[in-house]
Amino acid sequence: MDGVGFGEFADPEVIRDGAAVVIHARAVGRWQSPTDDMVSHWWPVRTGLDYLAPTERFEGELRWRLEPRDIVIGGVTISGFVSRYEFRGPAGKYVCRLEDRSTWEIGGSTDENTLIERCYYTPEKHEVELTRGVDYSTSGRKKMDGFGGWAFQYSLRWGGSIAPFDFLFNKDGALIRGFETPSYIRSWLLKRAGDDRLGCFDEHFAEAAQTIETVGTFVGFAHAPAAWTRTDARNLWTAVLDYYNEQACHFARTRPMPIQPLMTLPNGLNHPLRQTADTLVRPAAELGFKVLWLHPIWDSEMNRPGGYGNGCSVYDWKVAEEMGGEAGLKYLADQVHAHGMLLIAWCGGIRQGWEHNAWVRENRHAEWLARYINNRQFGSGYDCMTSLDMNRDEAYRYVIETCRGVVDRTGLDGFFWDSYVDAWEEVVSPWPLKMKPAFHRVVEMTAELQSFCRYFTVEAQPPWARPCVGNGIAGLASIEGCQYANYGRFFGNIEADRPDMMDFYFRNLAYGAGSVMEWHELPKIMAKPEMARQLRQINRDFTAAQPHMGTRRLIEDDRGVEWTSADGRTGVYFSFADGPFLPLKRAQDVRCLTTGESVTCRRDGSFTVESHRVYCMTTELQPR
Repeated sequence: MDGVGFGEFADPEVIRDGAAVVIHARAVGRWQSPTDDMVSHWWPVRTGLDYLAPTERFEGELRWRLEPRDIVIGGVTISGFVSRYEFRGPAGKYVCRLEDRSTWEIGGSTDENTLIERCYYTPEKHEVELTRGVDYSTSGRKKMDGFGGWAFQYSLRWGGSIAPFDFLFNKDGALIRGFETPSYIRSWLLKRAGDDRLGCFDEHFAEAAQTIETVGTFVGFAHAPAAWTRTDARNLWTAVLDYYNEQACHFARTRPMPIQPLMTLPNGLNHPLRQTADTLVRPAAELGFKVLWLHPIWDSEMNRPGGYGNGCSVYDWKVAEEMGGEAGLKYLADQVHAHGMLLIAWCGGIRQGWEHNAWVRENRHAEWLARYINNRQFGSGYDCMTSLDMNRDEAYRYVIETCRGVVDRTGLDGFFWDSYVDAWEEVVSPWPLKMKPAFHRVVEMTAELQSFCRYFTVEAQPPWARPCVGNGIAGLASIEGCQYANYGRFFGNIEADRPDMMDFYFRNLAYGAGSVMEWHELPKIMAKPEMARQLRQINRDFTAAQPHMGTRRLIEDDRGVEWTSADGRTGVYFSFADGPFLPLKRAQDVRCLTTGESVTCRRDGSFTVESHRVYCMTTELQPR
């Protein structure tokens, strides 16, 4: 918890290096102890191996490089600069973390600034008006005090609860701040009531060495065009999100998984796999679902008699015999495939049971288990669990080959990989005698798992694996132009007793969010013929539209959502209101997916739409 903090910089020298500006300074470091602001079970890994006398003074060397940069996103030029740090510490001392603290606002004040953020641990809406009286933080400490500071735990920029970019806008334009390359960066934003600054706190982690170099942070401004509206800002935010997703997928060599109508399946002692196959698969197919998501399959505390019901606490990575074993899973997969659907299984990341796991009890493969820098086993936020260390080649291969074997033998189509943040990316190996984050190894593993799974996605919405669900844990809804729903709000799960359920579900899919129906809602839906008909129609419309949903455009006054295909030749429009609609590109042939009827286009390419219908159109290649 203690270490040397370099917070004083002396004798600055500013030099030119081509178009770049480089600031060089001597860094002065002294003993540093933890503060109350650092609330996280990560405290032990903030500890250096070298414990130093508090009276000692240390010196390092800091280079801060700023390069001008313009990027074009969605046809909009964003002008600014890229900032990166290089730090060299004292000889013989390890450096593993660099903190960057700054403030960030348009026009020198947050007054009249609006923040669009992605962090599901905040009670506020994600479009936050940052007036002087607003108190806001993505750390979610007020909301999550009862969870032991988990909000900070999950504040990873890539794969955690906060996006790899920040987005502010006002009447003059939009200010974007993002990270060039996926890396292990923990962040939060903070604004205190009465202050007109938005504080940014970034921690860059790396393998412990004498030097550390951060990835570049881009900061740029896009001037507002004439008649700039909130909808325009949301659409630019969407384009920026797509840009960073594309960059991350290229980095990770992954592909986004298409969102599909999805329903969960039960398991455990009261729901053997064969029973699930015989009772739930056919009615799920009748409602138009395309992916069935099976709850934990591994031998775990959820399946053992007398267990405490936590499927994350895995005994051994094999399909639980109490549920029917691999034979039962194959029977279920065969039934799912016969009805034209895919079957994926929930998997609790790389977690292992603690006291009950044979590896722990018998000290078998003990070196595979992740540990903190003080050698305590990594609990992944739970006292009953530990996690595998993906920096260990043997543990890495065990996970890959175990999952591949189950897929090959049973026909399982893939996994929903839970705990992608805490049990994957947060693991830090204290070997050989220095910290080494498992971040890049986990990204590599994501690509390898995806390579042999027909459908593979992860919790917490990292850009390299677009999620398919909107459940209350992951919070993966795209309501109101934002990619994350707020923690504690309605998340898109289908609830038969909600009066406006079908309207909400239609809108949720239209925005490009995933939704999920829990299996226990199925009898309630089937008992309401009109609701079942509406749900079936929405799922069919969305399934037909999904291949054409490339780039999203929100329509002014929230009248609908328009999508353009990746090749620009087709478009899809989800209508929320009756009346005329003018697409971005001139429409030629239009068909209503809901009714199957052709729709007449006017000379300008517009056509008349009805609420809660979906339209597919061929379009001219150039925007009007």
